[in-house]
Amino acid sequence: MDWFRDVRFAARLLVKDRWFTLMAVVVLALGIGANNAVFTIVNAVLLRGLPLPNPNQIMFVGTRDTQGRDQGVSLRDCFQVIVAAEDVAVGKPDPSGYLLTLKLLSEKTKKTLAPADCLVVEDAPTVIRSVKSVGFPTLGVATSYPLMKLSDADWAVKTLRPDEVLAEVPRLKLDV
Repeated sequence: MDWFRDVRFAARLLVKDRWFTLMAVVVLALGIGANNAVFTIVNAVLLRGLPLPNPNQIMFVGTRDTQGRDQGVSLRDCFQVIVAAEDVAVGKPDPSGYLLTLKLLSEKTKKTLAPADCLVVEDAPTVIRSVKSVGFPTLGVATSYPLMKLSDADWAVKTLRPDEVLAEVPRLKLDV
């Protein structure tokens, strides 16, 4: 019977002091919402795992400063030339983006480069056919399509693992 009396007393206090009631409801709502958000993240990442084919292969690419803190790497740090879809009038599968890249690389290296001097790495059969039509050699990678769909490529590999690429294209020099 004491429990029932305690509930009645609490109900009378909540009705009597409306600000206290409002604050109690807000604190409870925030607590329940925060608990739900944390559980959703823990459930998605730790309990069920990330929705990726190989979540254990997620990597951070970057450098560390003198105090050991991670610093990101810009794409500009990794490539001499970057051409985006916004840089050309017509996007893939049209080869204009690849031709612009070739032109910019020629300017950057101060060498006259032809499409045959480059290697286009691509996973779409339509793009492979398009860039081959202007003279680029191609390496097809089976990330979006199976190997049999990449038969127009000069070479085709399942992954870009260096040992697999070198086995397929032995004259290619890779710094690994």
